[in-house]
Amino acid sequence: MKRQDTAFHTRTDAAAASQHYISRRDFLGQGIGLLAAAGTVPAFLGSTCLALGGGGNRDRVLVVIQLSGGNDGLNTVVPFSDDAYYRARPKLAIPPQDVLRLTDELGLHPKLQPLQRLYDRGELSIVQGIGYPNPDRSHFRSIEIWHTGVADGFSSSGWLGRLFDHTCGNQHLSKSCSPTLGITVDKTLSPAFAGTSSVGIALNDAERFYRMTQVHTRSTAKSAPVASGGSQLDFLRRTALNAELAATDIRDAVRSAKSTIDYPQNAFGNSLRLIAEMIAGGLDTRVYYTSLGGFDTHANQPVQHGRLLNTLASGIEAFTQDLRASGQLNRVLGVTFSEFGRRLAENGSSGTDHGKAAPLFVFGSAVRPGIIGEHPSLSELDRGDPQFQIDFRRVYATVINDWLGVDATAVLANRYARLPLLG
Repeated sequence: MKRQDTAFHTRTDAAAASQHYISRRDFLGQGIGLLAAAGTVPAFLGSTCLALGGGGNRDRVLVVIQLSGGNDGLNTVVPFSDDAYYRARPKLAIPPQDVLRLTDELGLHPKLQPLQRLYDRGELSIVQGIGYPNPDRSHFRSIEIWHTGVADGFSSSGWLGRLFDHTCGNQHLSKSCSPTLGITVDKTLSPAFAGTSSVGIALNDAERFYRMTQVHTRSTAKSAPVASGGSQLDFLRRTALNAELAATDIRDAVRSAKSTIDYPQNAFGNSLRLIAEMIAGGLDTRVYYTSLGGFDTHANQPVQHGRLLNTLASGIEAFTQDLRASGQLNRVLGVTFSEFGRRLAENGSSGTDHGKAAPLFVFGSAVRPGIIGEHPSLSELDRGDPQFQIDFRRVYATVINDWLGVDATAVLANRYARLPLLG
């Protein structure tokens, strides 16, 4: 059922002289950040908690990092031994002497030194040439494909939402529904969490989230009663009450596990710090999701891209140090992705335009370190773009099956060969 955003009009004590209107969209998106993936109240609250897999998979955590804008994979994992790379990018190519060499052919951008250290520790895997058939260069369409896991049509549900839907109907679930099952550290919930029975939360500050739930819960609790059940007001009240309970758990978890690691002083570092604190604080969350934007580098790419890669790498390194210090690293797997890569040839504005295939990183102490897949050919191009080698849903299938212990076929609707990502 398609989610409706009809405003429900209610009056609060704080607005005695005039009516104060709270729309469902404002409450869920701009307010406390708790968002239902379904369009009805019973579906929102009527499911059981996610106890993924059996035995050893029960406490595992997945952290997904979205690199928004289309990351330039060729300047991230650099084919420094390929002359075609330097011919196509006379201004933008990373000089061979600056590349952080991993093999005789491939290396990392010089700003990715923190990831090189993870690689040397055996805690980083690089998957090359990720994409999907008949790729689309539109940001909106391509990110929709990544969010839904559906490339040959359209879907109203996200791949993580279907993961929760599937596991919430399985026999190995044992306790009541928890709204903290999936958490997006951002202003709004990622569309990847959309589903028919799952619950997700969006926040970027635990204390502020807690304070906001108190205000909204008091407001909705004092609203005029309605005669019929299942109304928009009923939805609002139930949402507020569950958000209040979740906010208390989140606040207490973060307070009990305050990090002492020095993170980069930026929004991305703060997001990863919050995730690390929620993990160490014992939340039952199984999937965390956050993002780093700015990768649409059509112009003046060198400085901007280098800065973004350093933000990514230094944040991930601090995050893994934090998890190691709290004894949580062995139960956390991180995956980065971007909606597409960039074209081989640089443009006339010291930048690169929308492309297709790109690499992604998988990190944690459980990974099988190294490089997976062949680097895309720079001579056999698809209309100027390096061609994809590995369908991104093989990555999804691997983390769903081998990390979270769930049947990926039921989530992705097709069987995808898994990758050797885990040690």
